[in-house]
Amino acid sequence: MITNCYAGLPSKCPRTLWNFAFAGADIDPAILPLHHNYTVDMTEQADQWVQAWKSDLIRAPTKSSLAAFFIGINDTGDVNGWTNITDWSAFWKAEMNSYFRVVDQVYDTGLRHFLFLNVPDRPTSGSNPQIATFNSLLAQHVAAFKASNKDVSAILFDTNKLFADILDNAAAYGFTNTTG
Repeated sequence: MITNCYAGLPSKCPRTLWNFAFAGADIDPAILPLHHNYTVDMTEQADQWVQAWKSDLIRAPTKSSLAAFFIGINDTGDVNGWTNITDWSAFWKAEMNSYFRVVDQVYDTGLRHFLFLNVPDRPTSGSNPQIATFNSLLAQHVAAFKASNKDVSAILFDTNKLFADILDNAAAYGFTNTTG
């Protein structure tokens, strides 16, 4: 187990893990409709974290806690093929601004260590041109976040590169089928 605690109260475990992620989430329903009608979007996930923090339900030790963000797969996938957006740059800027309002909310609860994972492309199902734009803007926003918050440690992990390497060298990783 990740936390090395198999039974009992989570508060009694040596390490705790809080997961507010929801499969199928998009960043902000004000910008992009929910992936599913029951999805908890990223902005609501952050609101849940802040509410739990303010209610003293969760107290993450700020010096040893890591906030990880892996979002954008549904956003980039849901808009793939859309023809009604005429300014993709403005669209993705709005998405990133919303994304980093969430990051700022988490920062405001005292957390200072951040991990961001970019979006992997899926060349087996056809490349998505929106992913490169999303990943580029994510890198810019992570750099700006670090520059404006000198007390932050933040890492951008290149999931796209890792997944591409695994798909290109599947046998070396023990995979025999990469088509689904």
